[in-house]
Amino acid sequence: MKSVVLFEILLFVCFKIYSVKANSFQLDSFPVDKEFITMDETGLGLVKVSGIAKGNFTKIDLIVHSGTEIFYASNSLINNEAPFGFEVYLQPWLEEYTFSLRASDTFGHSEIIATSTGIVCGDSYLIYGQSNAFGYPHDTIGASDFLRTVSLSGNELIWQKASENTGNLGVFGLLMGRTLLEKTGMPVQIVNLSVGGASIDFLSNRNAADPTDVSTQYGKIIKIATFANFKNKIRSIIWRQGETEGSSGYSVAANAYQAKLENLMAQFEQDFPELQRIYSTQNQVLSIEVFDNFSGAIVREAQRRVAFENDKVDLISTHDLRANFDGLHFDYFGQYEIAIRIAKLINSQIYLNAEGDAKTPMISEAFFANAEKDSLTLVFDDEQILQLEPIRLNRRIQDAFILGDGVRITDVTAVGNRINLKLAGSTTAQRISFLPSYINSLIAYNGYQGPLVLNQSGISIASFFQYPIEEFSVPRLTNLKHKLKGITFTIQWDQAEDAESIEIKKYINNELVNTFLLPGNSDLFSDFPIQIKRNNILHYEIRVRAFGKFSIPTEIHYETCPDSLEVIENSCIDCDYHVFENMILKEQILEGGNYTSSKSVSFIPGFETSGGVFLAEIFTCPD
Repeated sequence: MKSVVLFEILLFVCFKIYSVKANSFQLDSFPVDKEFITMDETGLGLVKVSGIAKGNFTKIDLIVHSGTEIFYASNSLINNEAPFGFEVYLQPWLEEYTFSLRASDTFGHSEIIATSTGIVCGDSYLIYGQSNAFGYPHDTIGASDFLRTVSLSGNELIWQKASENTGNLGVFGLLMGRTLLEKTGMPVQIVNLSVGGASIDFLSNRNAADPTDVSTQYGKIIKIATFANFKNKIRSIIWRQGETEGSSGYSVAANAYQAKLENLMAQFEQDFPELQRIYSTQNQVLSIEVFDNFSGAIVREAQRRVAFENDKVDLISTHDLRANFDGLHFDYFGQYEIAIRIAKLINSQIYLNAEGDAKTPMISEAFFANAEKDSLTLVFDDEQILQLEPIRLNRRIQDAFILGDGVRITDVTAVGNRINLKLAGSTTAQRISFLPSYINSLIAYNGYQGPLVLNQSGISIASFFQYPIEEFSVPRLTNLKHKLKGITFTIQWDQAEDAESIEIKKYINNELVNTFLLPGNSDLFSDFPIQIKRNNILHYEIRVRAFGKFSIPTEIHYETCPDSLEVIENSCIDCDYHVFENMILKEQILEGGNYTSSKSVSFIPGFETSGGVFLAEIFTCPD
């Protein structure tokens, strides 16, 4: 009889706990399955768990696992009608988090009342634009546990492990996310709200009274970003649009594009206050069958100008992706290359990790190189080293540059970050363009297939349209002389009037190695030590700055260790040896060559010789 009573009591208790679990908790905040937690500026992702317990409960426990390990465990002592809350700061690890909430009652029983799995923490990115922001389908790309996307159904967020067919992501979004995941080593969330064929008017339409108004495409962005809690945490936005206006055939639409693009960039910065960078692709040269009235070139120029004038915007050139372009869209491999370029910039600019140079060279200055106006110099970013494709598919590089008066360009050379153009005669043009506005798609190839100007990473310079040419004004240095004596290269000149400063750029084998800034009244420059190696080409560019403008550069070339021996006063150069009568060592000899003396070596007081190896050789300069 006793055993029957005991069974009835236990049955009653179990039934009571089950009923309480279903009805006695109000969860106000708890993560859902596969939720992506976006990091804030601290590099951590905050998750809040809160609610109210209604019943005979004494304790609430929250346990968070990272993989199979316990990452966080804490409890809160409570009583009836008591609120409870926890704050958990997640690390951006390549591990999935599991949250478990357990309640204990006055009878000593406990039970899990809520769980969520597959949660990750990392950075969120937004892609926005038209069809090229999606990319062509590619069936072989699979999902990744740590690449996520989120979409909105009514007021419900749907988080998913990202694959090509999830969340409107597209092949470009998937490639972008996977490349970022590989480079940063942390989970990545990509949200793509692009619309194929959409105009900038459609994509930028914003309800000022309610920016989350989902009757506009822009409002959908803000609503998802707000609900998914990355609006104030997003790192960067990737913008890819302009084909609609660039192929419209109407210059009216193109002419208005720059102001509209500037307005959209301002909206991004307003609605995403912690936004660090915006990456904007410059359109390829489009193939269109109707005369475009320069609409393609005008749109590309607007994209270039906005990036040049806005410090938060980086332009991504696509002109060198010729084999991966059909005249309007990029193929899988073109999309992949664009993703790599943007990911490199994000990795270096946002995460401050060293990367190969992925910046697109942009023009910063164009001026006549002489008073006769038959020579031009184009200046690009300082860190860029430019190289030419002289000819491609029977097209010459000089034909890619266009002067308004039709004067023919006879020669193009690249030195460092400058391009020099020689003309067949004097020009009356005041502006210059690079690349045609469009290519007629009826011809045998799609888009521009001719030669380009590339940087050291093989990325084409950004195209420009009707860029203003400045008049020749500041005179160059005069009466320049240079000589190599010992291991010191000296340049002398006549002092320049009204000079504010003198800039000297030093290149070795066309690679910029140093920039020197001298006072305007200088008339001497000494470079020590020079690099002594066979057939090294030393190249110095010297510019005068006066009245806020630079002069045309004066250039000096010097070949070290030539194949034929050269005698200069008491010194000579042969292979890797630089020999002179007496060598005085004032500081440690740097790498770059072996230096020998034919008679004596002396050390100034305090010269550190420990750890050094000195070779004495007898060497005679040739007659």
